[in-house]
Amino acid sequence: MNSPTSRLGRWRKAPVQARVDDTLRAIFEATAQLLEGEGLDRLSTNRIAARAGFAVGTLYQYFPNKQELLVAMAEDELERGLQTLEGVVQAQAGAPREAAVRAVLAVWLRAFGGRHKVMGDVIRTVLLHRDVQDVHRRFSPAALRVADRLITVTGGQGHPSLTPELRFVLGHALLSSVRAALLDEPALIARPAFEDALVRLALGLLPVA
Repeated sequence: MNSPTSRLGRWRKAPVQARVDDTLRAIFEATAQLLEGEGLDRLSTNRIAARAGFAVGTLYQYFPNKQELLVAMAEDELERGLQTLEGVVQAQAGAPREAAVRAVLAVWLRAFGGRHKVMGDVIRTVLLHRDVQDVHRRFSPAALRVADRLITVTGGQGHPSLTPELRFVLGHALLSSVRAALLDEPALIARPAFEDALVRLALGLLPVA
């Protein structure tokens, strides 16, 4: 699995890795603060750079525009959350089926961070400014990783009903549900009833070992 530093070095500029990590973290945090406090309409690269404490030229060394910054921020938020999945899968070995599914889905929901309105603004911008194929390419791997971990914790590997099509539907049903919540009603992400609904969805699709 990639380290946070190696992930953050894959965008426009890749100097000394520790510095990349610190600079991009400052950019992402400044962006989140501005989205939370002032909203998407007032967000600009100049304001982000000023909040982060450096010249706007530094920001442009990493991202060509605001939209690409937000795409990278969304990718990083997801990846940081999903890094905890392997430990969760190991911890759930032998756990009851529903409890194991719930533990994995809790990580999936937490991957969108505590500031759900912020992530809603980020995802909304990604959807508005990227073509469908690009959004799919960037975000579907995370959803399929969650599907794979759900299959693992429920012992579904090798089950005759576990087809590539089922894996695809499971992963993208989860992705579509969270994406729709972030776009339409971000507060849903934090509600126990929303998690319950995703658990029921997953249990209905996953093969019974």
